[in-house]
Amino acid sequence: MDTTNTTNLYEELSLVPAVKLLTDIDLSDGLAAGSISYAVLVCCSGMGLSLPYVCRDENARILTFQSFGHKCSYSAIAELLANDLVSNLIVYGHSNCEFTRFLQKAREQGSSEEQLLRQWDPSACEEVESGQIWRFFTGDNWLLMNELQVLAELKAVLQYPNVLARAESGKLSLHGWMYHEKIRKLQVYHPGVGRFDWV
Repeated sequence: MDTTNTTNLYEELSLVPAVKLLTDIDLSDGLAAGSISYAVLVCCSGMGLSLPYVCRDENARILTFQSFGHKCSYSAIAELLANDLVSNLIVYGHSNCEFTRFLQKAREQGSSEEQLLRQWDPSACEEVESGQIWRFFTGDNWLLMNELQVLAELKAVLQYPNVLARAESGKLSLHGWMYHEKIRKLQVYHPGVGRFDWV
């Protein structure tokens, strides 16, 4: 991953035709009506029970993966996305991320990145596939870091040739969401404007 200017991810993904605007209502209606066959939702495990319901229809076909500490191996997810049944991938972040707060507090105390990773999870020092943006983040806008992580994970799945082929053929759409717990509102990545917008 090019880490020289991570904010370019907003613009970079706005140029990918498979990355599209999709609201939670669009997803729910599509699943209920059958216009969306299967969807895969990847979200932070810190959302826990606060993970908002995306579809109440008992017949909705949605597979949810929760990753811990923004580290996730996408090889299994990529295999699912290569299946012709899956039409949509949503990467779902949130503003009140426990891992982000941990990073913020530890960095304020002057801990090095390696110390941070070893404190959180010794195995996090090993190579993982999803290209975590927090490894390169040096700013103090932690909500921005959470948004960038969502975009980095969308970019990560496109590195798999079978996923990229389905995306380029128009059979797979990718979407980014950011949930704000305090106000209980959702922002979605809008490729037309290259940012997260309120819905």
